[in-house]
Amino acid sequence: MVNTPSGNLHHLELVAWEQWNQVLLREGDITFRLQMQEDGAFAISL
Repeated sequence: MVNTPSGNLHHLELVAWEQWNQVLLREGDITFRLQMQEDGAFAISL
């Protein structure tokens, strides 16, 4: 679980489309990298 300013990731903004399967998102001061894995699952990293 990730604590964010809104508590529920309701105010995400797209920062960059880095690769076909990877985007950079931000909520407030927190930046997330969302990446689709080969098996279709998603990985979130800070």
